[in-house]
Amino acid sequence: MTGRSQIAMCTTRWRAVRLLCSLVVLSSLTGCVRVLAIGAKVLIGDPKMESTFQQRTGIELQDGEHKVAVVIDAPHRVAYDFDTLVPDLQERLLQQMRRNGIEVVDPDEVTSVLENAGGDFSPTHLAQKIDADCILHVQIEAFTDAQSGNPSLLQSHSHGVVTGYEVRGEFGAAGRHVVEVYEESFQSSYPSGHPLAAEQTPRLKFQQRCINDLADEIGRQCYDVTTAELY
Repeated sequence: MTGRSQIAMCTTRWRAVRLLCSLVVLSSLTGCVRVLAIGAKVLIGDPKMESTFQQRTGIELQDGEHKVAVVIDAPHRVAYDFDTLVPDLQERLLQQMRRNGIEVVDPDEVTSVLENAGGDFSPTHLAQKIDADCILHVQIEAFTDAQSGNPSLLQSHSHGVVTGYEVRGEFGAAGRHVVEVYEESFQSSYPSGHPLAAEQTPRLKFQQRCINDLADEIGRQCYDVTTAELY
């Protein structure tokens, strides 16, 4: 390598270091995590963050070796007010999981087992009837599509809990059982900034956007995401 090439390389590295240092200072002054994320992307690309589920359990759902059954439910009052919430959320969530390399159990098979059991969720019963390695139970505790006391302003707020079970033992074998290995809350607000005027926004289309945003928020617990997707 020539002396001129070495000088050019050193200059480039020094500029990169100065850029990163500037971003760190700016981030500390503004409290903006996005600045550091952008800086990291400029220097090293857009790395992926390990899923919360894998961090907590050591189980990588995207490895192609785990088949996941997903159950979603909501309180009666929520399901009554938003009758398409559960099926639409399930469709979007499973779509995102498949897109990110997670093998999921056919939702119709899961629904059939639940209906035959009277609609009650039992991870042990599911494990006996379905060939799955993990079961995710998504419990929606609240879902609204407008600001409280002001239905003319649309802004969804939702929260709930995701509980994960690892199924142990061969399918159909005696002694097959489940162990709870994961529990994490979630919350979503859409849009994250100012609410939208109801007279300017079709209600059903807005609800679908809210459901998609909620599904993506839940999904990010299950699969790796880039820093851009996080922030």
